[in-house]
Amino acid sequence: MLKGSRHKYIRKQHDGRVIELNGAPLPGGGYVTTYSDITEYIAIQDELKESKSELEQRVMRRTKELQLAKQQADAANESKTKFLAAAGHDLMQPFNAATLFASMLEKKTKNSELSGLSEGVVNSLNNAQTLLSMLLDMTKLDSGVLKPNKITFALDDVLSSLVTEFSLIASQRDISLKYVKTNCHTHTDKHLFRRVIQNLLSNAIRYTQKGSVLIGVRQCTVKGAKALNVCVYDTGPGIPLHQQEAIFGEFHQLENPNSSQGIGLGLTIVDGVCKLLGHSVSLKSALHKGSCFAITVPKHPASAMQTKRIPQGIQAEPNSLPLDNTQENTRENTHSLFLTNKRILLIENDEQVTVAMQALLSDWGAEVITATGKKDALAAFKHKPDVIIVDYHLNLGETGTNILQSMDSLPSESIASSGTRKPLKPNKTALRILITANRSPEIRDLAAEMNLAYLPKPVKPSALKRLLKHSFT
Repeated sequence: MLKGSRHKYIRKQHDGRVIELNGAPLPGGGYVTTYSDITEYIAIQDELKESKSELEQRVMRRTKELQLAKQQADAANESKTKFLAAAGHDLMQPFNAATLFASMLEKKTKNSELSGLSEGVVNSLNNAQTLLSMLLDMTKLDSGVLKPNKITFALDDVLSSLVTEFSLIASQRDISLKYVKTNCHTHTDKHLFRRVIQNLLSNAIRYTQKGSVLIGVRQCTVKGAKALNVCVYDTGPGIPLHQQEAIFGEFHQLENPNSSQGIGLGLTIVDGVCKLLGHSVSLKSALHKGSCFAITVPKHPASAMQTKRIPQGIQAEPNSLPLDNTQENTRENTHSLFLTNKRILLIENDEQVTVAMQALLSDWGAEVITATGKKDALAAFKHKPDVIIVDYHLNLGETGTNILQSMDSLPSESIASSGTRKPLKPNKTALRILITANRSPEIRDLAAEMNLAYLPKPVKPSALKRLLKHSFT
């Protein structure tokens, strides 16, 4: 005020009032000071600050609660995933033995009055295995453990084999299954892509009561890049417009006389796998006319491919067979003793699986040597087996791959008591097959790295037969 400049002060009085003083010079000289009671304004301001502070604290509390709830949900989901994975692994063991026993029973009761019963047992086991496999696939998708292994391959490699495998089922249902061959190549995960097309073909045949199912490839462009639409057409009942989005949800099924054969996870797996691979799924359908499911994949130039004499290092597709067992039943080869003079070392710790596998291989003419662990396996190794079939999980933490590595590290020959040298290692060209109920990508990668053929449990006798025949022919 003495300097004649503007000033502003806020003073709190003894009685609780808040006074604001504003001073300003006058143009003609002099000075003016105003006194304002801003008690109410300050009170409102304090309330706002308090409310803001309280709101921030509430937000922090809610954030912590949400984080805790998310952690609990993640833990519950992880626990569920681990439980289903462990349960699936344990269930696959008796399934494996039961499938092998049932397959042999069906063969031995063929053309007898028990053939219908044995066929029913085999089909029931296959259906149960399919449902369990779907649940395990959903578990992998939910947990994020599926990791794509993208390679360049000819679409015809996958499509031709699937059409061959589904053709008998289609013909038995009076459905015409047609395939327009293609020479196009793509770049994606071959196993997962096969599973997607398998599910689409299975659904198309299941829901088509009469008419035909067609699979073909059409070229297209996506965002300026060359792409391919792999299409599966059917002449089924069609899908109502209001259900075309819902059918990709879990456990959703359309009304169908054959719906009891599934649990409504096929298209859910298709959708989940395609999202994982970065492929789009489209559907066009008209009631009473049919449907078309299309998977859009990138078009890729053909790469150099090498042909191997035996299928070592090749992972047999675990779900490459159709849902029905009819086809397997009708592929009986007249040369059933194709393993005559062949010696097979079977390393398996499950007694029932051992008995079933030994009976099956013996029925094909093989001499079978069994072992339950490393000590027995190395002792049996001196018999120079032509094939080594080994389970991954064995007793006391042993693994089949570790046993194979121990065999590889053995010296090529040993000194006999007479001083002469005798061979210890078997022929390096012996086919080595890893069988396991553990379908994790890590096990698959390990099998490929060790150049092992891979078959998931429950082992399909037809898949094992194809693998062995391919090796010895």
